[in-house]
Amino acid sequence: EAQALPAVEVSRETIQAATGAQPRTQVEPHIAVDPNNPQIVVAVVQQGRFPDGGSTALGYAASHDGGQTWVAGDLPQLTVATGGPFERGSDPAVAFGPDGSVYAQTLVFTDPRSAVAVQRSDDGGLTFGAPVLTQDDSDPSVFNDKNWIAVDTFATSPHRGRVYSAWDQGNTVGQPILLRFSDD
Repeated sequence: EAQALPAVEVSRETIQAATGAQPRTQVEPHIAVDPNNPQIVVAVVQQGRFPDGGSTALGYAASHDGGQTWVAGDLPQLTVATGGPFERGSDPAVAFGPDGSVYAQTLVFTDPRSAVAVQRSDDGGLTFGAPVLTQDDSDPSVFNDKNWIAVDTFATSPHRGRVYSAWDQGNTVGQPILLRFSDD
């Protein structure tokens, strides 16, 4: 028979919500577990949600004891609130590589610019590096949306460690699904 575990606070908003955003909101969480060490868990989340879309910043939380305790922070250099150029961020997703590296992917935007950003952590999600933009558009007829990230972790794969970034792009042609990958 399964036993209920005590509730554990994963994170709380670490920044002040921008004007017009809803304070003390964390939405669209996504969580991943290190396939090499299930004690390492990383979550990503929007912070300070705007009623018309996006958030003030993107946050993360990491646990190295199977979710009993958590360290929280902000993904750096994405939105203005965290030292980046974009007004808003959205759609956070997270994945682990076969070597334990952690990849956080987000959408970031300032009208008319929208981009897909990926950030890497080499310490189990305790800190993240500067973003790399896998797509960056300033055309007002283009909007990048509904992203996802995955890493090839199959031991026998010739592409083991390859990071895949996918999203759809609303544009004048329709809404095609785009894919980028990185081996470095």
